[in-house]
Amino acid sequence: MRVFIAVDLPENVKDYVYSLHKLIDSKLAYVNWISRENLHVTLKFLGEVDRCTLGMVKERMASVKLKPFKLKLTKIGYFPSASSIRAVWVGLEPAEQLIDLHQKVDLELMGLFQLEKQFSAHLTIGRVKSVEKKKEFMEKLDSMKIEPLEFEVNNFKLMKSDLQKGRPIYEEIAVF
Repeated sequence: MRVFIAVDLPENVKDYVYSLHKLIDSKLAYVNWISRENLHVTLKFLGEVDRCTLGMVKERMASVKLKPFKLKLTKIGYFPSASSIRAVWVGLEPAEQLIDLHQKVDLELMGLFQLEKQFSAHLTIGRVKSVEKKKEFMEKLDSMKIEPLEFEVNNFKLMKSDLQKGRPIYEEIAVF
């Protein structure tokens, strides 16, 4: 099964973040916006995992110590670069505690999965398929002001992802 480890978002944050795509003219770029119910912060994507490995992942994640912390939404950005926009995201601060949680997860899974070289504190909100009017699209993204909504992170989840009719459906496997 296809799995990942994530931080879920409170309902008010999901509502707000999901509403952002309505502010961007669909004639500027073709973007697959993440559905409201699927919005989350990915700590680590594990990919296809068999049942035996899944059991080991659960055991190891249960030993990760999480001291609750707060995050807030900051700005709109894009990956990987201005010349090749593939994803639109909302930044999260302070990044240090989220990066620390990611590193704890990554280290616990060492030997089962490769360590990640780079992690940034962000929430993907859309995957860009094509940009019709690059200058206008980038100007719109760069000019958007984000409400600095704050939320507490007091757990993280092991999630399963199934594709149904071409859309991902997420299911919670375990909460840590």
